[in-house]
This record gives sequence, structure tokens and C-alpha cells, in this order.
Amino acid sequence: MRPIIIFTILTVLSTLSFAQTPIDPKLQKEIDSFFRIKADKFDTEKKTWYKPKGIGAIMNQRLVYCYFATVDGLPFNFRIYIQGTSWLNPDTYRFSIDDEPFEFIINGDVDRDYTQGKELEWSDNSVSSSDLPLIEALAKSKKAEIQIVGSKYVSSFRINQYQIDMISNCLYYYKKMGGTF
Repeated sequence: MRPIIIFTILTVLSTLSFAQTPIDPKLQKEIDSFFRIKADKFDTEKKTWYKPKGIGAIMNQRLVYCYFATVDGLPFNFRIYIQGTSWLNPDTYRFSIDDEPFEFIINGDVDRDYTQGKELEWSDNSVSSSDLPLIEALAKSKKAEIQIVGSKYVSSFRINQYQIDMISNCLYYYKKMGGTF
């Protein structure tokens, strides 16, 4: 079976190949301490999802983070999740990362909700190899901002150091586990 890859602004699939190697127990302990690991018992491919711990505490705010899935221990589904607190009907995300511009075209649905007195709008997108420069720049950035470009309006916010660290750690462990783009 050839695995597929996804980046969290939805559904562009690329064929990947992996060299399956067992994970070092020390690395596994690090991974377990960083991620909330959850097997999807309803998925016929038996995916296991790796999301950074601490995400639940900041879910109702502006947010950018990455996560991934594994099948049979092989990482294959790297994603980026972006959430804003305005209803803009976005189709593009623009980033300023250490004063360098990047653009990400949304490749899936944008979902909306109104909860706890806040408007929330988010997209969950697959990441392809062409998006890797953006993710790598975010992972090592000192300063990053995102502009959510809607059909009529835009909204911008700073990506805080905690979120940058989550992206950096997620990319590091994804590659360390054998994931490629």
C-alpha cells in the first residue's frame, strides 16, 4: 500500500513512499510527551492522529497549528489547521514570516461556528511538497503573522511563539518518524 500525504487546509493528496523503520523507544517517549495520540477506531485504514498537546486549551481563539496521522506506524498525512475569529469566507492565507511573504491557497472547505459568544471560522488543509517552504519557514521563525483574505474583508493576527513551537515540533517529529513530503 502506498501512503498519501495531507496538509491541514484540506484535501490535496500526493503519493508518498516511506522506508519503514522502528521508532527508537527514547524518541517514542518524546513523541508521547508532546502529542495527544488518538487512534480512529472507525477508520478502515486504522489511522492514528498526532495532535500537539495543549491545543484544546486554545481552541476558541485565533490559531495556527500542524498535525499528522500515521497508518501502520508510518506518517503520511501532514496538515495545517488555521482558525480565525471573524466570518470572512476566506480563500487565501497570506503569511509574513520574518518579513518574507508566503501565500497558501485554501484547498478544502472552510467551516464556521458560533460558540461561547465568538464567531469561529477554520480550515483544515493538506500540505503538499510545494507548501513545505512555508511550513519550514514558520517552524524556524522569530516573528510570524497571518492575513486571512476573505471575499470582501481581511483579518490579520500574530502567530505567537507557542504556536510556532508547536509547528516546529510537529514538523520535527513527523520527519523523525520517517515522514516525507
